[in-house]
Amino acid sequence: CRSRTQRPACTCAVCVSTAMSVAPAVDSCVCSGGQLLQQQQQLVPQESSYQSSRAEALHNVEATIVELGSIFTQLAEMVAAQGEMTQRIDENVEETLGNVDNAKAQLMKYLNNISGNRWLMMKVRTGR
Repeated sequence: CRSRTQRPACTCAVCVSTAMSVAPAVDSCVCSGGQLLQQQQQLVPQESSYQSSRAEALHNVEATIVELGSIFTQLAEMVAAQGEMTQRIDENVEETLGNVDNAKAQLMKYLNNISGNRWLMMKVRTGR
């Protein structure tokens, strides 16, 4: 269709092909109202299809977000459990370090005791 500005408002084949032959003063559509109605009816299923695809896409995004929330909850629980386990390991390492230090001290005592006894044994054997 052509308005006073000479731009077609309707893109049907009839209006587009006759756009140049229509006088600028014509305000109505060149095609019959039935063609325009048919074009509008064709747009309704396309819009409905678009809306349903968008709704499905939003549903998929929502499901993904819920799944991610569940994953992050499980991850938080695992991190908390690992924190407790790490604390116990740290305590066990500290205890082991104390045991190793005590064992070293006991071994040094034993070594000193044996070394002193050797001198005594050597003195006894040599008779000095």
